[in-house]
Amino acid sequence: MSRLYPERHEIPDDAQFVYVVTSGEYSDYQIHGVFSTEELAQDYIDLCRTAGIWRYEDSDIEEWPLNTLKAQTRYRAWVRLESGEHHGAVETTTSADGGELPGHVMENVYAGNPGKRTDIVCGMGASPDAAIKSALDHRAKILAEREGIS
Repeated sequence: MSRLYPERHEIPDDAQFVYVVTSGEYSDYQIHGVFSTEELAQDYIDLCRTAGIWRYEDSDIEEWPLNTLKAQTRYRAWVRLESGEHHGAVETTTSADGGELPGHVMENVYAGNPGKRTDIVCGMGASPDAAIKSALDHRAKILAEREGIS
């Protein structure tokens, strides 16, 4: 059984769970059913295999907590990879749990200058300053890796 919720996510002692029967990865990922107990999920897999209608050998049962994620106001910032230039942060609503999330890179995009492409680093945080810091820290890490410093 897989527990895929974030490790930092606090699960109350009295939390209820559902058991999700899945198969595949990435673009082949499928949800086949959601059950109130792990035993019912396993019974479903066994029944489908016995009946000959289950063609997925890599099935899994994922455990997910119910009603534990809450929408949060977060901020997202974008920084030009080469210059470090940024224009503040924008507010967004997400169900991501707290803490600063690592940035990601959007490569070869138009960023306010038609005809010119650049790489942009994204950061997210609980405040505008935290989002900008996250993006700048991620940018510094990428540049250090390019220089062989990391």
